[in-house]
This record gives sequence, structure tokens and C-alpha cells, in this order.
Amino acid sequence: MHRLAPIVIALLALLAWVAAVWGPGDHWAAAVPRDVKRAQDTLRSGDPAGALAQIDAMSPTASGLVARLVAGNAALLVGDPARAQREFEAAVAIDAGSSGAWLGRCLVGGMQGGDASGACARALDSVQDRSECAARMARALGSARSGDVDAAQAELTACAAAEPDNPGPGQLRPLLATVAGDPEARAAFAAVVLRGATDGGDPRARAMDEVRERLGEEDAAGALAALDAAQTQWGAGVEVDVLRAQALHQRGDSEAARALLLGMVSSLPGDSRLAGSACVLAADLEAHAQAESLCAARASASRGDERCAALHALGQSRLNRGLWARAEEALARCLEQEPSNAGIWADAAVAAAALGHVDAAIERLRVAEGLEPGSVDAAAFDDERAFAAFKADPRGAEALARVGR
Repeated sequence: MHRLAPIVIALLALLAWVAAVWGPGDHWAAAVPRDVKRAQDTLRSGDPAGALAQIDAMSPTASGLVARLVAGNAALLVGDPARAQREFEAAVAIDAGSSGAWLGRCLVGGMQGGDASGACARALDSVQDRSECAARMARALGSARSGDVDAAQAELTACAAAEPDNPGPGQLRPLLATVAGDPEARAAFAAVVLRGATDGGDPRARAMDEVRERLGEEDAAGALAALDAAQTQWGAGVEVDVLRAQALHQRGDSEAARALLLGMVSSLPGDSRLAGSACVLAADLEAHAQAESLCAARASASRGDERCAALHALGQSRLNRGLWARAEEALARCLEQEPSNAGIWADAAVAAAALGHVDAAIERLRVAEGLEPGSVDAAAFDDERAFAAFKADPRGAEALARVGR
């Protein structure tokens, strides 16, 4: 029974995962070549070896992203991590932002015992607004494989906090002590992770996407109603709490939003995208201690736009506290990554003016207004003690006068 159970788990997980990831309504459907679709169907039927054979029989023109992901996941399920690694590397070469490709590379590292920390970090960072659980469970495999069961437990705990209804953490905890020395346990572990990699097929993830759409439309009431429905169906969790706090703040109930934020901060890992959302919210609510810890952690763990958003929020929080030099440092780092954002230039001008860097402040004001007229709020320079020197300089006074016109 010990040897058969992981195989049964793997096949059941495979069926659920493939149906979720590449089901009829998936965004890949229209673009998948017919022969690749046949391999998907074979994988769905529970025959990963057959799917690999079909992929291998295809012409070189069928070497797109979906084919490589099908082959990589099939290779994992037949116990060929070396083949899986090659397939996922090819998938990354096609689309460096593919969450499925980075998740696969993370899993391969856990199966083989190599250092896949970089791939696992990319897997977690590339899930965007979808479930983080698959990436966290994959990282748990790598930690347990290396003998760090405590770190693996922490990843599963973070997954369970975000998605209380996800059965994966409960299924994986009994395997943590055995994956280091048992290849079958690792195979069973990987199968559970793949089942969680729904890539948008998860109804809970779709419900959270709907909440975000409503927030983007500034429909706070609709967002709160959708959150209530989601919580009734799937339970609470950190993601629900973060979105609820955002909706409350958008509705104008900042005190309730702040109380909810303060209660959840300890449950937010710094490498979570939810921590990035909470960081911006904390800065907006002037919850400065929380903004400092969340934004600094998120800026260290993320990349690109996510890192800049955290640095910008951190800079704004520091501006509000009069920490001019530290605000300048955060905003300057953000501008290196996003030099076309007028709001960041405007905030950086405030920091420079308060520090007495007149030429830098004037230049930043000029750039901000050039990128987006009206982006500079002259009221940001109202503090006479902080900006007296800048206003006393004729050049600074003239720059502010131009902003006010």
C-alpha cells in the first residue's frame, strides 16, 4: 500500500490539475495546436508517459510554451526530473514570466535536492494576484528535502493562512519528515503541488480577482459584498483581510481599515504579494511602523514594478514623518526602476527641497510636471520649518510659483 498510495494520489491530482489549468475556458485554448491539445488530453487521462511520447513525436514547430509545460509536468509525474528541468528551462526561455515554468523549476530543485531558491522566489513572485499556495508548497518541498522541516512548515502555514480552504498543507504535513529520503514521498508531494497550480482555474482565485476589479472601479460596496460571499463559501484568510481593509479604506472607513491591518500584519510573510498590497495600504493609512516593516521587506523580496511600488510607499511614509534623507533614499531607488512615473518625481522633489538640495528639487519638479502636468501638489511644501530654505531661494520660490500656475 505504501508504494501504491503516492501513485494514486499523483494520478488523481494530475486529473484535477490539468482540468483546472487547461480546461475548456482557459485562455490558452484558442492558441494551443491540435497535436499539443492531444498531449494535454492524454495527460488528463492519467497517462503522463503517453503524453511525453506524443510531445516527442511532434514537429519542431510544436515547441511552444504549452507543449513545454505539458512535457515538464508529465516528466515530473513519471519521475524524470532531469527531463522536467530541460522542459521548464525551455519554457522560461519562451516566456520568462511564466509562473508554471518557474514553479516547475522550483519543484525540480525539491525533487533533486539542488539549490532552487532563485527559481522558487521567481515562482512566488510571478503568481501575481493568483494563489500563492502552489509556489509556497513547492518551496516547502525544497526545504524539507534539505532537512529544514521548520522552514517547510512555515511555508505551509503561510499557505494555510492565505487560503484556509486549501487542502494541500494538510495533505503535505505528514510527508515533510520523509521526503528527504523517500523518492515516492517526493513524487506524492509534487503531485499535490501541481494540483494546486490552477493558474486561474480556481474559483476562489476568480472570486478574489472579481474583488480586485471592483476595487479598481472604486466600487467599495460591491467589493465588500463579494468578500462577504467569498468568506461564507471558503472562510476567512489573510488575502480576504487585506482586500477587506482596502475596501474599507476606499469606502472612507479608515479606522476600521487600520484596525484590520494592524491585526493581520504578523501573518504576512515579507515575500508575499499580499504584503506589497498591505505595505501600500499602511502608507495610505499612515500606519508608519507597519509601512516601514512591510514595505522594506517587500522591497527586498520583489522586483520590477512590485519593488518600486513598495519603495514609493515607503518613501511616502517617511515623508509624512519628516524623515527626509531616508525618504530620498527610497524614492531614488524607485526612480532608477521607473523613471517615467510623475508621482515619484514629485515626491522626490519634496524630499530634496526639505534637505536643501535646491537644484535637485527644481529639476525633479520640472520632470514631474513635464511628464504629467498637475502632478505636483504645491501644498506638500506648506511646512514652513521644513521648506523655509527652499522658499527663501529665489529659484525655489519661482519653481513653486510655476507649479501653482
